[in-house]
Amino acid sequence: MDRRCFSAGLSAAVVRRCPVLLRTVCLVSFLFVFAASSSVSATQLYVVDVRDNPDGFRYNRAKRALLQSFQGVVNKWNDPLLFVIHEEDPATELDWLDALVVHKGVTFSYVKPWDVFSIPEFKARCNSVYLYDSAANPVMETVAITAAGQNNRAMVDNDQGVIDMITAAPYNFTVCDWRDSYVNDPAAAQLWNRNHWLRSNKNTDVYAINDSFSVFPRGMDYMIQQGMFTWVLDAAGRNLSDFATTQCAIMKSFGPITPVYGWWTSEGPDIHALGKNGHVYAGWGNNDSVYKWFPAETPLAQPVRPLPAYSRGKRYVLISFTQGDTSRRSTYWNQRCLTAISDDGSGKRIAEKYPFGMTQMAHWLDRAAFIPWCQYNLEQGNGTYMCGRGAGYAFPTDLHNNGYLQNYCRQTDRLFPGIGMQDFFLKDPDGQKDPEHTVIKYIIGHTTIRSIISINQLDVANGRENDEVWEYKGVPVFADPVKTKRDGKKNIQIQKMRDAINNDSRRFFWVFLDNPVTPREFEDVCDGLQSDIVLCSTDEFVRLYLASRTQ
Repeated sequence: MDRRCFSAGLSAAVVRRCPVLLRTVCLVSFLFVFAASSSVSATQLYVVDVRDNPDGFRYNRAKRALLQSFQGVVNKWNDPLLFVIHEEDPATELDWLDALVVHKGVTFSYVKPWDVFSIPEFKARCNSVYLYDSAANPVMETVAITAAGQNNRAMVDNDQGVIDMITAAPYNFTVCDWRDSYVNDPAAAQLWNRNHWLRSNKNTDVYAINDSFSVFPRGMDYMIQQGMFTWVLDAAGRNLSDFATTQCAIMKSFGPITPVYGWWTSEGPDIHALGKNGHVYAGWGNNDSVYKWFPAETPLAQPVRPLPAYSRGKRYVLISFTQGDTSRRSTYWNQRCLTAISDDGSGKRIAEKYPFGMTQMAHWLDRAAFIPWCQYNLEQGNGTYMCGRGAGYAFPTDLHNNGYLQNYCRQTDRLFPGIGMQDFFLKDPDGQKDPEHTVIKYIIGHTTIRSIISINQLDVANGRENDEVWEYKGVPVFADPVKTKRDGKKNIQIQKMRDAINNDSRRFFWVFLDNPVTPREFEDVCDGLQSDIVLCSTDEFVRLYLASRTQ
């Protein structure tokens, strides 16, 4: 593949050729960047808020790819410099920034979106970009991500205004132009990406999937910072027809249990494909290239509440209001309900009135311990934290049938030694029932989990004793949860959520309030529960069930 590079002052007609750029890492540039990396304090961040755009930043896909990829290169060394507040969820980004200030002693200053490209410390680390055209071939975005991570470049989607600006003063970036030398077929580009980059990729502990056909790239800064091999997984064949060939070959190039960062194309088929190869989905999040450098303190033990007395006349309910399959979603909904003040005028937090389970699952594994320490404030949480799905999102039956479940259980225990497993969601598809409880027994026998929430896993005829709880070796396995969803106007949806809880006859059951459920809606639901219902934290829920067996 031929490539062209141009910089400020050079027109496309007089470019110089640079075919070697895709074949070697620029060692001289790398050494220069590394030498410059100690010029800024590790606790000083520059913060870009993309909503603050008086200079006409107008955040489109090309500019997002440019900023995220630039952030990934700038944050490659152990003194992260650049934090970005994205437009789709600024409140969560501000929460995370506050956590870094409070828990990690970080200081920061704001900088305008375009100004980051002229900061000397940043330009010493990154002053060139790969130019691609996702409209001509969406898969070339993943090729560019892989190349950018390995060669310490940013990247930009085809936008002449962005190109003109980034190559002009004061930025003066060099642009390596890929647009005229594409493999036009997406599947062929995917194969070229595998053959060219996978063999030279040095990071074999993780890889990334990127749905290049979606609106915005997700988690690009971390993909590039970690030098991940990035490709499109499309097991259902929505956009690519190379699953049985190139895609399966890529997965077989990585061993178990490899975490997969990024975003899928079709959730069910893609998670199945990963699990059958022993891999687990690990989520994605904004600014992961920053959080990477802030490990958690240890130990991360939760305080334990005094256990309330068990009563046969009560029904005990554990509510979780989000499944939290990415760090961004989890922190947004969980943190809101943990810290929000009640509307009743008492000044109490909603969580003091109505305990619930804060679920963090399938998050990027580098932050397994860091997330609850900084975001969930375990001292306030008081037994609320629960980890669903263990070491990542996978269907346990797929892992078991293909010989990977033991690796998964070991990884789960390794990742959560201080917090402890509160719950372990099983979510296998219809048609993969487990009437002999084979998978459940295996998980209980190979981990130190306290309980399991079963989703579509227990056979109704053989596995749901008393339609409530099944138990194995002292570990309770709770039957399928009550699921509620937002439906219609606010007052109608709240009533439906209440009814779903009030009308269930089980003594112990878990309720999944599908997101988004705001703190106020959560409180409104709880305010209308019948008097015989006792809401529990995750810890209380398990302990009360165990206490009930002796009474």
